[in-house]
Amino acid sequence: MSSASAVRTGSEPPAAIGPELASGAGAARQWPLATYLELGALPTAPACARGHVRAITLEWGLRAVADTAELLTSEIVTNAVQAAGRLRTPTPPVIRIWVTSDRYSLVICVWDVSDDMPIRQHAALDQASGRGLMLVEALSKDWGAHRQTGGKIVWTLISLPDSPECTTPGPHLRSRSTRPGRR
Repeated sequence: MSSASAVRTGSEPPAAIGPELASGAGAARQWPLATYLELGALPTAPACARGHVRAITLEWGLRAVADTAELLTSEIVTNAVQAAGRLRTPTPPVIRIWVTSDRYSLVICVWDVSDDMPIRQHAALDQASGRGLMLVEALSKDWGAHRQTGGKIVWTLISLPDSPECTTPGPHLRSRSTRPGRR
């Protein structure tokens, strides 16, 4: 039997993926690299999103985080497809993916139409699924989710190994509640 934990509710992605983010010191800095992809919430969406994020990270010269970004995108998009699929709509809902970078950090945000917050599972060794958000938590510098009109956004922040101290997340990235607890 696995136990589950709710994600940190209320934590927001970086300025809803605007061009500026506050640094830890509070000064604005530019996030000059940005991309957006909209996909149907279909079983093929995670593969399409992985390919897009891998191509973008390589194009942006972020080879050091390409594998991690691809894996975390796959996990978050898979969760979005599953959440949207539980809504039983006549046509597949849409999911939206934003990726931004300042060349030191990469932020991936995924929006889906379901307002059900993600639940981090504690999967048994013999379970085939349930480890996605544990991977997101383990491999990202920070992550979270918040409800937004018409759905929710799940986001993750990945920093390059050589990123300077100024990439410490500003107050808008820090959790407004505690890390997911266990129940």
